[in-house]
Amino acid sequence: MSLGQGLSKVAGKVFRIGHLGDFNDLTLMGTLSGVEVALGLAKVPVR
Repeated sequence: MSLGQGLSKVAGKVFRIGHLGDFNDLTLMGTLSGVEVALGLAKVPVR
């Protein structure tokens, strides 16, 4: 999985999650879980 920044009008407001060819449920859940933990540690509100 690959994380990247938002581009153009959404730069600094969103991020992108992409895959590099090898993708399954476990890698997706691991990535989303890691993002959730990181946002919580950074005190970023999540809906």
